[in-house]
Amino acid sequence: MAFRNYENVDFGHSIQNNRTIQINPTLNFNSLYSKVAFLRKNTLSQEVSFRRFMAGLLTTLKYANAGYTKIEGSFLPGYLPLSNMLGYSFSNNAPGWDFIFGSQTDIRQRAQRNGWLTTDSLQNENYTKTYSKNLSAVIHAEPLKYLKIDLSVSKMDNKNYSSPFHTWNILPDYITGNYSVTQAYLKTSFRSAAHMYEDFLHKKLEMSEALGTYNPNSTGIKANFFSDGYDENQQDVVVNAFLQTYP
Repeated sequence: MAFRNYENVDFGHSIQNNRTIQINPTLNFNSLYSKVAFLRKNTLSQEVSFRRFMAGLLTTLKYANAGYTKIEGSFLPGYLPLSNMLGYSFSNNAPGWDFIFGSQTDIRQRAQRNGWLTTDSLQNENYTKTYSKNLSAVIHAEPLKYLKIDLSVSKMDNKNYSSPFHTWNILPDYITGNYSVTQAYLKTSFRSAAHMYEDFLHKKLEMSEALGTYNPNSTGIKANFFSDGYDENQQDVVVNAFLQTYP
């Protein structure tokens, strides 16, 4: 039996960068209204009149806040060049000033082409890329003196890409992530919860039948009235039934 001399193991180093883009705009509509003589005069007036009422409606929107954040990052294992300053190897011209300043261009091909990566078979860390985008907004409205409404919306999209060190030229990246978005269910807001749930149960049967019809591997309807492979708790069935029930 042959044993490897672990004194010759060379995992290399790891390099990582990140880039963040963030915008937080704020709109104060009251500042805009103060520039219009009609609105300025009638919103400050205490007199009860039609003009005062119209000015109140026209100045319903008070302010809006929004936030946008985008975060990206790359992690490369098995990196061989030694850094001189600011994470840069001047003798190897690596890893490139674009990477130093946060560029998210895939660096794997460049690193392999220039011989920056270890060939040690024991190096098994993953090359990873992260991506996160979040958008949110809040709008404050006051249509009447004692009626205040806040409308909030948000959208979140996160993804993680990973690939084993020695197979990234052979196998595709493994992708995971999550996604969420605000939805307004205006059409069904005033229907009873019991009726909505009954509709949801019926929609699950419909979705199961439709999905089973388009899948040639599904063997038809089972005893519980759901298609083979698409029972009542199957993800595609539940998600599509929910979206159909609560549009």
